[in-house]
Amino acid sequence: MRGQILNSPRIKEIRQKRRKLLYRKMMIIFGLFIVLIVGLSFATKIKKINIQNIQVVGNSVIETGQIESVIREQIAGNYFHLFARSNSFLVSKKRIEESLLANLKRILSVEIKLTDLRTIKASVVEREGKYIWCDGLSEDTIAQKCYFTDDSGYIFDTAPYFSGSVYFKIYGGVGEGLSPIGSNILSEGEFGKIINFYNSIKTIIPANKPIFVLIKSDSTYEVVLEGSAGLVGPKIIFSKDNDIDKIAGNLSSALSSEPFASMFRAKYNDLLYIDLRFNDKVYYKFK
Repeated sequence: MRGQILNSPRIKEIRQKRRKLLYRKMMIIFGLFIVLIVGLSFATKIKKINIQNIQVVGNSVIETGQIESVIREQIAGNYFHLFARSNSFLVSKKRIEESLLANLKRILSVEIKLTDLRTIKASVVEREGKYIWCDGLSEDTIAQKCYFTDDSGYIFDTAPYFSGSVYFKIYGGVGEGLSPIGSNILSEGEFGKIINFYNSIKTIIPANKPIFVLIKSDSTYEVVLEGSAGLVGPKIIFSKDNDIDKIAGNLSSALSSEPFASMFRAKYNDLLYIDLRFNDKVYYKFK
């Protein structure tokens, strides 16, 4: 008897009406949702709240147009094909900052801010070219491919040809086949050792400054000094395993001790090398 009541035509009719009512409600809700999405989509594209102007400050080497181009690329198009990326309420400042750092290696840091609903401002800090890394020793110095590095040995931009020894140059260290820009010459610690020793040499031998260092595959470093009339002079050899302060002290002692001190002054152009790799011993050789 109970089964007959549950399956009676009246009950079935009530159930069908309820299903239809529920379906209509769902369609109305879905329709309202679509209208809302479409409305929001159009709203995000209103010019008054979309980025129209880009301000760039802090750059001196990087062209403003390059920075603007990266920013415009990041605010072009739509999220989910609906919402404008250029909308001032939706623009991703972090995404723009990351893109600028990834595409323009000379940028050390950047901050993106909205100055108003139509203007975005990029405050840029550029890396400073401290040294130059070149892709190999060559007699044709003008044809060499050289790049700027910062004080940590990070290669960030191509460098023009400089006559003389305007910058201290580094050869070797970057892995073979790698793109130099965006790479480090060595680990920051190892590069720091070379630069510390370079600075020590400038103090110990002020009249004959270092002009370049060759990083060899056997972890030996050769710092080449400036010779007479701008020519290449003798080299100072040391190893990555040496204590920089210790070998700098050894070099200073050797250059103040006889007979080497007098020989260094009198026969500098005939000096081939000073070798500091062996603990407290200093070896040297003249032509």
